[in-house]
Amino acid sequence: MIDQTYETMGYPEMIVSGGKNTKIVAMYAENLIVKNHAPKGIRNEIEGKKLVGIKDVFIPDGGQNRLFKPTYLRAFRFIELIIQTSDEPLILEKYYHVSCQAPIEKRALFETGDSLVNWMMDAGWRTVSICSQDMLFSDAAYEQISIPEIHAFTTFLC
Repeated sequence: MIDQTYETMGYPEMIVSGGKNTKIVAMYAENLIVKNHAPKGIRNEIEGKKLVGIKDVFIPDGGQNRLFKPTYLRAFRFIELIIQTSDEPLILEKYYHVSCQAPIEKRALFETGDSLVNWMMDAGWRTVSICSQDMLFSDAAYEQISIPEIHAFTTFLC
């Protein structure tokens, strides 16, 4: 499992060689769950939790330097790669993430002596920057619908 350490949005990409008929499953999630329940809890604690999310399945043809990436944006903090080799060994040449976020510039700053409030402001800014694409998402991982009033407020006042 790969932990990005923060939620992000974009195109995770991998380059592989060989591995004809290998099955590569990439699963993406914003948080981990416990026993089929979805309490988010503390995201840094991963013991006893599992990843459930959107999956992409790739099956290489055995050629060299094959690029695999999702056909649409993925929102995630965690990525799990499950690789089942078949006819020949697979070489994972590179695995990286092409981030997609709006080039919104912060025009104001709000800080307090309270670290929790400062953390919430940082989390809110990250949400605005990854949810403002060529369309506005209300939530990167789940809803992906637009609520214009919220985005107008956060975009124009930040």
